[in-house]
Amino acid sequence: MFKIILFDGDKNDATLFYLNIIEKALLQAGETVEYIENVEEICQGDNVLTITPKAFWKVKMSRKANLIFNWFQGIIPEEITFYTYARWKKNLMKRVYSWLENYALSKSDFNFFVSEKMNLHYKGKYGYDRKCHVIMPCFNQLLLKDAFADEKYMRPSFVYTGNLSQWQCFEPMILLYKKIKEQIPLATLTIYTKEQEKAASILYKYDVKATVKYIPYIQLAEEIKQYKYGFILREDNIVNNVATPTKMNSYLASGIIPIYTNVIDSYRDNLSHLKYAIPLDVCNSGIEKLFFLENCKIIGRDVFDDFKTAFVRYYNRDFYINDISKRIEPLLKK
Repeated sequence: MFKIILFDGDKNDATLFYLNIIEKALLQAGETVEYIENVEEICQGDNVLTITPKAFWKVKMSRKANLIFNWFQGIIPEEITFYTYARWKKNLMKRVYSWLENYALSKSDFNFFVSEKMNLHYKGKYGYDRKCHVIMPCFNQLLLKDAFADEKYMRPSFVYTGNLSQWQCFEPMILLYKKIKEQIPLATLTIYTKEQEKAASILYKYDVKATVKYIPYIQLAEEIKQYKYGFILREDNIVNNVATPTKMNSYLASGIIPIYTNVIDSYRDNLSHLKYAIPLDVCNSGIEKLFFLENCKIIGRDVFDDFKTAFVRYYNRDFYINDISKRIEPLLKK
């Protein structure tokens, strides 16, 4: 029996999609799988998958589990730097979570990383040199074949999805769109966020017109496939360097040409070949490609063929199911 421990705060669609891939790999390897919500549900001899170093430590301390796998979604100690806590509290939390992170890395039977940059970060910070891991980016959508209609590539429509946290670079995105609008007067912007009042306030601050909406996440992929361009801007820091935001996958799956800051190492390694993508540096150098594409006739089938290359390997669910199953089978037989 393999038990996946999933606390209430972890039950979002992106997490469940990722875990579903691991679940299918476990089933393919001959395991039965059950989702649980607390450590008390673990029986002696169970195998367990945790999704945070803190949860890993709790399971390890229970001394019931046989094998423990852990999925490292992000580098929590470095993320704490951006929390709005007092300095003493942030420093204490960083020390605690660094210890938990190193403990999970050294004691786990198998690890899931979201990027090679994450692997290198752990190697540099903790001296991690074990081979018991697999690298799989965060993604939550498969390619939508009906999202590549020629008509949508005739209109300069822009979209943003997500919250307005500082690390999402929402205000810099609004400023960038304002400059784009000066060059492309017919451009439109639609924002999908729960924080509608805050978004409206920022738009007013910068005198930018946009449509602000909110729809349930389950409907989002179908809704946004009408747009031509999508924004994914990030600052250049280690938290973003190691990350693989699901937003890129969502945009590509919906036929949306991404406008993204080229600070995410995994995207440089795996998506730099895309013809219909607009990578920018932190100063937005590279936006000229957008204006070039606006002067080209874009055929939906060409975009589909281009984006499909990202799903052949990088966003290939079946590849990861087979790869994970193959890697963990020897551990399960011990």
